[in-house]
Amino acid sequence: MAMSRQGVHRPPLLVQLSRYPTPGRCKRRLAVEIGAVQAARTQLALSLHNLSLLHQLRARGHCAVVLATTGAGPRAWRRLLLRHGFDWPPSRCWDQGRGGLGTRMARLIRRGLARGHRAVLLIGSDCPCLSVSELEQALQSLGQSDGGSCPGPARRGRLVLGPAVDGGYWLIGLDRDVPQLFCGMPWGSDQVRALTCATARQTGLQLRLLRFQRDLDRRQDLGPWLAAPGQGPALRLC
Repeated sequence: MAMSRQGVHRPPLLVQLSRYPTPGRCKRRLAVEIGAVQAARTQLALSLHNLSLLHQLRARGHCAVVLATTGAGPRAWRRLLLRHGFDWPPSRCWDQGRGGLGTRMARLIRRGLARGHRAVLLIGSDCPCLSVSELEQALQSLGQSDGGSCPGPARRGRLVLGPAVDGGYWLIGLDRDVPQLFCGMPWGSDQVRALTCATARQTGLQLRLLRFQRDLDRRQDLGPWLAAPGQGPALRLC
């Protein structure tokens, strides 16, 4: 794994993938039921919710954080976040780049590891009930050093997954580059999690699963977030 210039691994990197909340270009399944404008506002509320969690974790010194964006340039994202109270530095805003979902995710994992972070975790912006404690569990699974006792390729890599009810996952974290996990996946299907776990076994990764979460893809999925303490007002952006 890559190391920093000082020869010491940097803390785990937590990356949030977000699409710019433009009507008609995000949350399309939800838009069918509540309209494109409200779906975009819901996308914004979800992104802000997750960013607040990342801000808390970074403030505690548990990880570094990055917002991986698509749908608009860094300046547009920065203006949007400033309007909602997030003074997000440009250095912590990465462009996801071109390609399908698997290509973009693999690229982000590789980039984070190449910069010396001892692990990289990716989350989306679709889980309204995501909490700091769950992200801390994921970081603990990957953020602990082996102390140099088993360096190099002999050490088994670690994989942590946050399974989604629909058969995908809401979080993936790795402490080494394993591109096989992102190649040939039927993204958007109910087979993604099972195939990812099978690939992990084939490559000898140590796998840990977090608790199941439900993505916010349909009107009925709004219920749990509206009912959760402190979450209703944020969602009323839509």
